[in-house]
Amino acid sequence: MISPHVVISGPCAWNSLLFVPALPQPEPHMIVVDDFYDTFGGTSLGKCMNLSELGCDVTIVTQFGSDEMGHMICDLLTHVGATVINCESRMTERHTNIMAADGQRLSFYLTSPPPSSGQRDDEILQAMSTADAIVMDLSAESARLLPAIRTMSAPVWVDLHDYDGRAQFHEPFLEAADVVVMSADKLDDPVSTMHDALTKASLHTHQTLRSRHIHPVVDAILAS
Repeated sequence: MISPHVVISGPCAWNSLLFVPALPQPEPHMIVVDDFYDTFGGTSLGKCMNLSELGCDVTIVTQFGSDEMGHMICDLLTHVGATVINCESRMTERHTNIMAADGQRLSFYLTSPPPSSGQRDDEILQAMSTADAIVMDLSAESARLLPAIRTMSAPVWVDLHDYDGRAQFHEPFLEAADVVVMSADKLDDPVSTMHDALTKASLHTHQTLRSRHIHPVVDAILAS
């Protein structure tokens, strides 16, 4: 059986996690943390690890620097069997996350790579042209690649995270999507917002490439 080829574009990061009883109040004070550690992060890194574990042939398009954290990320991605296309940055993405006991999180982005100059675009587009599915996670580099995605035949999966239904950065990702995943954290009416998002995504798909695949789950929701 041939393994499905999935191309993932998006962030791989190095995270520092601080565990506290509750998120801090906006006033000067000291907090003693319950625990802390550093680990791998980034939504695309997580997808890469899990899809590789499920037997997919994964190509990941990401950005990390030549620092120690970047080398560790590269070693991990290689260890799980992924093909790595690193649109190299002078920095590796880093986050500090304050994790509360009730599950809430406060995230600080310490560094975030800007979009690349496109030096590896030929390699990226070749991988995408042979993909069975393309995953576009939120990042500056993924946003740069979105126009090229519309020429591909593979279904495009987009993870909008905590989309609030209005954020402008998310809109081009939504318009490029065949399948949408999002969190309900910032939504008053998740079902209505999801329905609107899928309508917007599928209309864009039909207008730009009519032969393009629409996921059956999307069709079912739109028909409801």
